[in-house]
Amino acid sequence: NDELNDINIKNMECVVKKLTKVTDDIYILILRISSEEEFKFKAGQYAELYFNQCKEKHFSMANSPNTSELEFHIKTLDGGEVSAYVKNTLKIGEIIKVKGPFGNAYLRDEHKGPIIAVAGGTGLAPILSIIQSSQDIKMKQPIQVYYGAQSEKDLYFIKQFEEMIENNENLSFIPVVMEQSENKTLRSGLVTDIVIENIKDFDGYKAYLA
Repeated sequence: NDELNDINIKNMECVVKKLTKVTDDIYILILRISSEEEFKFKAGQYAELYFNQCKEKHFSMANSPNTSELEFHIKTLDGGEVSAYVKNTLKIGEIIKVKGPFGNAYLRDEHKGPIIAVAGGTGLAPILSIIQSSQDIKMKQPIQVYYGAQSEKDLYFIKQFEEMIENNENLSFIPVVMEQSENKTLRSGLVTDIVIENIKDFDGYKAYLA
């Protein structure tokens, strides 16, 4: 793929700058790239993370490219080796090895037609990178972001999306929950059903799914 030709796969050491618990089981991890080198990636790509002696796990970058920091969203699962490490052991200042970037599901910035992005859970991370990047490079077409979760308490990053929407006419954000919610502004049901209700004709669209 020509577009990926200028992207080199790198092995880097990064430093844990921040770890924030945002729902019952989701953490946001910010790593500082400790080397002088740039980590070039395309919005939507992922990396391999090596926590201490744990087997590597794949996580998508959640931030826009060209930065000295990397943001990852980690869903912790019962019995998961990396999950237990992130919850109980990971320290600020610790060194994490990062290898990447990988993946073909990145933002196609030449595309002029409308965009639909659909995410569930921490699938929000690559979608967030794609949306932020599209705004950074001032893509003008309408972009609809659909975000599905089990219940209202499993939604996160909602405020940041609301702020992004305020500053961007072309962006709309539709959170959808499986369980009925007291919150009347939330759509309920399957996120894919809501997409089909909202969009009658997908001609010319590009879709990013996570």
